[in-house]
Amino acid sequence: AQKIEGVYGARMMGAGFGGCTINLVEDSAVDRFTDTIMERYSNRTGKQIEVYKTSIGPGTKTLDMKAV
Repeated sequence: AQKIEGVYGARMMGAGFGGCTINLVEDSAVDRFTDTIMERYSNRTGKQIEVYKTSIGPGTKTLDMKAV
């Protein structure tokens, strides 16, 4: 994954029962990255993968419960 243009980082997660990768990809490269990964994985394994596109949120914060 890291050799694909627009990928900032990639990491294997899980394992044993299939595992997954988490990839940090430039917005403009997401569709190209997804198509490339799906094609390469299918060609190597004969299996299809699922891709979940997400984005980074603002993280945690303190809430004032009196104001809620």
